Amino acid sequence: MRFPYFNVEFKKNYGSDLILVSGEIRNYSGKSYNTAAYKIILYRKSKILSTGIIKVYDFKAHFTRAFEAVLDINYKMIPKITGFDIVFESGF
Repeated sequence: MRFPYFNVEFKKNYGSDLILVSGEIRNYSGKSYNTAAYKIILYRKSKILSTGIIKVYDFKAHFTRAFEAVLDINYKMIPKITGFDIVFESGF
């Protein structure tokens, strides 16, 4: 896995009813990026519940970075999340 992620948490975003996702991601791609964009896909059983974008800035090769992103889905859906994927979309 070129970009393993861990310590991913979902909670209520401060000041809104949306979900805040946070965690850490490692860069084993061998490339450094000024900005790397990832798609996060939330699942409820085998159906897609929601998607969003996570951006990681100044992401050097072989480094680990913390991330946070606000997802456009009500925090009351957190208990319904049964799985998720984080997929590299692009980087420059």
